[in-house]
Amino acid sequence: MPQQTNYRIFVKPAQAGALNLAKESNAPRHASPVDVKAACTSFDLVGETEDIPEELEDFATFVMTDFFALAHRTGLYNRQRSLWDAIGRINEILMTRPLRGLFIKVNQPFVDLRFVDARGNTLIFGSILDKETGQLAQANVNRFVNKALQRAGRIHKRQGYLFGVFLALPQDVPEAVQIMVDRMTQADDPVARYESMLPPPVSAPLNLLKMETEAGESKRVKFTLAHPNLRCEEGSKLVQAG
Repeated sequence: MPQQTNYRIFVKPAQAGALNLAKESNAPRHASPVDVKAACTSFDLVGETEDIPEELEDFATFVMTDFFALAHRTGLYNRQRSLWDAIGRINEILMTRPLRGLFIKVNQPFVDLRFVDARGNTLIFGSILDKETGQLAQANVNRFVNKALQRAGRIHKRQGYLFGVFLALPQDVPEAVQIMVDRMTQADDPVARYESMLPPPVSAPLNLLKMETEAGESKRVKFTLAHPNLRCEEGSKLVQAG
């Protein structure tokens, strides 16, 4: 019978006294791209064991560095400030692949990630859907998103707060799922679409990620922000408006 799979990644400072994410988030308008890059390299993500799947390591890295820098560069941090600040307080990332079934236990087709602070409180919730073909049907993706948001909502209700949600899909966001997310986050509003705030009980910004396996021998997974969409010129201007 399979056992529930758990992994842990520690956030360890690489150099004492160096620029770090928390310092940069205190004064983002005075931080240069060079400062932000330095802050993103001021720590190491160190796995507790050596068997952590690469896509989970890449997911954690994207949130802790790529998203942090992207939000600063585009001004998205203005719209998701509480989430951006929370990234600088992450102490470790706890990852769990749950089991399902009453008598015969099987692995769920996803892994949940909890980005926690030094007290063990979950500041950011993430979940990544498996790449198996059977999970890519629109109905399965829709179910994954809905169930993940339910789990995020339970965290918020238990703690009283949650600062952000990241959901990773191994494909483009299906149209029906995008419509559902747009409706929940009031994406028809030119400002609210970038805040991407989920209604209660989650009450935190939602960011959808697309993952692609890079070419070459490494087979690392590349994550890109699919929602909210920052790729158009109009979007960039709206995000940067403070």
